[in-house]
Amino acid sequence: MDIEMHRRRCIYFDVDAARRQERMSRTPRLIHLLAAANRRVMAIAEAGLEDLGITTSQSAALFVLGERGPSSVTALGAALDLGQSATSTLVQKLETAGLVARTDDPADRRAVTLRLTERGEAIRRVAARRANDLTRRMAHGLSPEERAVIAHWLKTVGTNTDAGLPPEDQESTPIMTSPIVTDDIRTTTADGIMEIVFARPAKKNAITNEMYGAVADALEAAEADDAIRVVLIRGEGGDFTAGNDLGDFAKIAAGQGPAVRHVQRVLKQLARMQKPVVAAVLGQAVGIGTTMLLHCDLVYVARDAKLSTPFVGLALVPEAASSLLLPAAIGHRRAFAMFALGEVLSGFDAAEIGLVNAALPADDVLGAARAAAGRLAQQPIGAIKATKGLMRDAAAIATVMDTESRLFFERLQSPEAREAFTAFAERRKPDFTKLG
Repeated sequence: MDIEMHRRRCIYFDVDAARRQERMSRTPRLIHLLAAANRRVMAIAEAGLEDLGITTSQSAALFVLGERGPSSVTALGAALDLGQSATSTLVQKLETAGLVARTDDPADRRAVTLRLTERGEAIRRVAARRANDLTRRMAHGLSPEERAVIAHWLKTVGTNTDAGLPPEDQESTPIMTSPIVTDDIRTTTADGIMEIVFARPAKKNAITNEMYGAVADALEAAEADDAIRVVLIRGEGGDFTAGNDLGDFAKIAAGQGPAVRHVQRVLKQLARMQKPVVAAVLGQAVGIGTTMLLHCDLVYVARDAKLSTPFVGLALVPEAASSLLLPAAIGHRRAFAMFALGEVLSGFDAAEIGLVNAALPADDVLGAARAAAGRLAQQPIGAIKATKGLMRDAAAIATVMDTESRLFFERLQSPEAREAFTAFAERRKPDFTKLG
């Protein structure tokens, strides 16, 4: 069945029909099934973590810190849906085990930030692999579409349970649930290759927080699915991506940002992908549109593509470990000019200096990327993963990425950033000199 058609058919959940069936049986089968499945899954998960010396709740905390980067105790508790006392106890146990460490928050001396230690990150990775293995076991025999529907319905069950449903005899109307994926991100899978497409061409594929969430979900699914051997990332229309949607940045600068910023999930998942990632780049590749290429294994660009990382001009700092990876790839001075002066690198020049594999006529880029992905899909995946592991210092990348993430978020809330985004909204040049 066409995935998009399937998704649309799943948008509406007929609560009335479900309740009529429930009244007929008078047996809370759904509750029993969920409870039984939860007991089995938790027992297996706890057993799988025993030799690591952690519990499932502790592993969940490690996963949150791994995905989001350094976080406050309050933010961690909110992510885990724990109260203050339970969160404090959990953090204390993780500290005692040497898995997390506290650092003073430079923005507020009264607050502290939690970060993973080197040992904590190592434990998190092992736990994540085992969680993925368990997920594959649970989803055996289900198609990707069926897995997506189940995940979506489980989220809906949780939301409905928290909110409370109307009394059984109360009239109700169908509930409209959120789409499984945003229309601005498309994914297709064929011949062992997942294509992830930025599909917002009217905005030059600028990426919103919702889009980041969909990309992160796709990357995580690709890494966990044995049937997928290669990921290919591209943009729809004439551009790869104009980078982060500046409207989202402006909201964060004004203190109105989302509770969860999915961009960190994307960056961290790209950095730890064991399966090969290929990119096809046309037109603009701004900010994260360029820095994500540093985590791709093969990159094909149009000769007239424009790669840029104008972070300083927005009063920000580099992200995606680009402060480490870009100077290593093209040299300190050229990288600094791209970061600080916003200098643009053409696709042709990017190929000349070895930043990308090839610069081609625009019409040939996607075909070349797909051909390369097809060849990779035929290679021994175990050898591919081992080779990637040898070629990248994952610990160094993770450390730099965490530092960048903390500074990036601080900068987003700075007076300079507010001036940058206000100027953008007012269609004028920012004046940073008035800020001292």
